[in-house]
Amino acid sequence: MTEKPSIAIVGGGLGGLTLAAILLNQKPAFPATVTVYERDASVDARAHLGGTLDLHTESGQAALKACGLLDEFKSKSRLEGEETVVTDKTGVPLFQEIPTPGGSSGRPEIDRTVLRNMLLNAIPEECVKWDHALVSASPIASSSSHELVFANGYRTTCTLLVGADGARSRVRPLVSAAEPSYTGITGAEISLAPNTAPDIAQRVGNGTMFAFDSPGNALISQLNGDGRVRTYALVKSSNPHEFSTRAAVESGGQAAWGESEAEEVLRRLEETYSDWAPWLRELISRADRTAVYPRALYILPVDHAWEHKPGVTLLGDAANLMSPFAGEGANTAMRAAMELAQALIATTARGGLGSWDSGVKEYERRRVKYASAAARESAQHLEEAFTDGAAQTYAAFFRSHQSVLGMVGFALGAAKKWLFG
Repeated sequence: MTEKPSIAIVGGGLGGLTLAAILLNQKPAFPATVTVYERDASVDARAHLGGTLDLHTESGQAALKACGLLDEFKSKSRLEGEETVVTDKTGVPLFQEIPTPGGSSGRPEIDRTVLRNMLLNAIPEECVKWDHALVSASPIASSSSHELVFANGYRTTCTLLVGADGARSRVRPLVSAAEPSYTGITGAEISLAPNTAPDIAQRVGNGTMFAFDSPGNALISQLNGDGRVRTYALVKSSNPHEFSTRAAVESGGQAAWGESEAEEVLRRLEETYSDWAPWLRELISRADRTAVYPRALYILPVDHAWEHKPGVTLLGDAANLMSPFAGEGANTAMRAAMELAQALIATTARGGLGSWDSGVKEYERRRVKYASAAARESAQHLEEAFTDGAAQTYAAFFRSHQSVLGMVGFALGAAKKWLFG
């Protein structure tokens, strides 16, 4: 057994890193051992993955404040990233919002990679274990502790196990039998390498562009801070693996296709979007062949919850996997991490190190309400995006919030904010 109470966080995404950063920021008042175990070989493994995020003041930004990173976030976020364009397959804008210079909705955009690196830099290097893919987690008899076994052969035990390991969580089965279900939407994440297509980047704008066509195809593009134009090409299909190889399926969507596979995927996408405006098709034809990823959308039940079990809990996509169409995935994960950290700190202050069970139980009870609300909103916006007239619906939605609030970024966290974990 470990020499002192320990917390094992499986998964080095935004939720897991936020939890670690807050807890480690409390030392020496919170002296438990806190370790993040991440399956990626290194921080560079996902260099081309993930778009930009807007962090809400009550969730993502509040969590960064608890990490001591709010000022850094403000310095690295991009106000111009709030720009929004809505179009259809003609490529003619139906709605466009360019933020007023110096103005902001209070939700400036930040690249997921930049945000992840901020959190990593706030955590001592020795507390993040790379190339640690969890194989199994087993309860230890007569104890609430767990034994963890990793693919690299490493074994350890922990007092509290936190599953922050995403959609295909290895920790979730310890508390819940729920499995992700396919939404009927699949496709690929593609991108134009930085500075390779300035003409297309100009049309996309500094923020997010939505392009929809009936009966259910979409191109959603974002300009990242490094100049990369990232696009999610999404289509309705009964087959979630329509654009996936076996290796892509087994990787959970994190491994890029090889260049020959990427060429085939892009060819098929070009056929799917063959009657779209030429400049929109160039988002596909000029895509970086080394950064093409499968993107089938899965969700957990909207009201996903579980009976509390001592010594283990979940957060992020492991707990509340939702569609990316409400901009709530990262915010919900970071809020959950903050509230779990606060619960652990509070119960330690009251009952001593390791007396965490009541705090974890209360965290689980509270997260159901806000996580379920976010998942429900995400499901609604997903349905709207893949029905007839989606482009007109989205344009009208943004116009209504623009007229009421004067800044589209306040649009109730709508689908402008495109997130993947």
